[in-house]
Amino acid sequence: MMAAAFNLAGCAPHSAVPNVSKEAIESEAARQLAFRFENLLQEIQRVQNVSYRVLTANVDQCKKVGSKFGASFHSLDQLPKEIHPIARERLGLDRRVSIVNIVPGSPAEKAGLLRGDAILRVSGTAVPVGHRGSNKLGKLLRRSKLDKSIRIVVSRGGNRLNVSVRPVRACDYPVFMAGKNETNAFTDGRRIVLQRGIVKLASTDEELALVVAHELAHITAGHLQKKTANKVAGTFGGLALDLAAAAAGVDTRGAFTRAGGNIGAQAYSQDFEKEANYIGMYFVAGSGFDTKGVERFWRKMADSNPASISFAGTHPTSAERFLVISKTNKEIAAKRRGKRPLQPNQIARR
Repeated sequence: MMAAAFNLAGCAPHSAVPNVSKEAIESEAARQLAFRFENLLQEIQRVQNVSYRVLTANVDQCKKVGSKFGASFHSLDQLPKEIHPIARERLGLDRRVSIVNIVPGSPAEKAGLLRGDAILRVSGTAVPVGHRGSNKLGKLLRRSKLDKSIRIVVSRGGNRLNVSVRPVRACDYPVFMAGKNETNAFTDGRRIVLQRGIVKLASTDEELALVVAHELAHITAGHLQKKTANKVAGTFGGLALDLAAAAAGVDTRGAFTRAGGNIGAQAYSQDFEKEANYIGMYFVAGSGFDTKGVERFWRKMADSNPASISFAGTHPTSAERFLVISKTNKEIAAKRRGKRPLQPNQIARR
């Protein structure tokens, strides 16, 4: 053992690496934490700004409609303790529920609300501090009636201000950004979730709108309900085979039922994805975004996941997605030139 220790000592580095103090390391760690916080905040704000346009512009296509103010709120209690100093410094946050983002052109901006305003009262009801305050504020805003202004009392620079805000109609499917660095997005039919990785990959607002609109198209086209119906049909089909096997004296332990459900759930999955790509492009165009060249996003996706270039599982290949979106863009451009409504073409039914 002693000889081995001496041998290891003989393999030590010989370069004169500069020494850094513990204090300097801690200081740089704090700067990197601040850098990460700023990047995360900018990405969240970008998701909110882009999704606001998509959800408000395409409201007539949504069955579930609610009020949208175009502002997001936080209190210091909602954030991890290690970033409290940064949030205080950069956002002016304390335990009161305060505005951290205002969407350009939104009712909140038009009413004169500003980032940093602390919300004290809504429609005469006091807003508590901390988590309770955030929950209370969310409930008060959700109760607000469409086409009717609400009174909000805010604290700004030590002064109390009364502000009247009139919300707009929007698809009532909130969009969130999750912290994982995965290039993925999904919807459960009630909300839309974008992983942080796909937000980074969508480097332009047009590309980010394409991602949001794709998930919204899944909701408006009823794809989740159709997948559930297909799964039920497949399950019953598999159950029939299990019962037939049982009658013949073979115990399948429900294998056909499970397989049938899985096959049913995947039935038409590629078609649903293609339809979401197609309808989503119209949602992007309807939101006022320039759709020209937006299909390049799928070349980025192909680079981040090379298997998607040629392998088609439950989703079309990235190559097919690129071409479908490119053709849809030409279709939209032709309709614009002809001053025709920007609505997806429908299959003629006999």
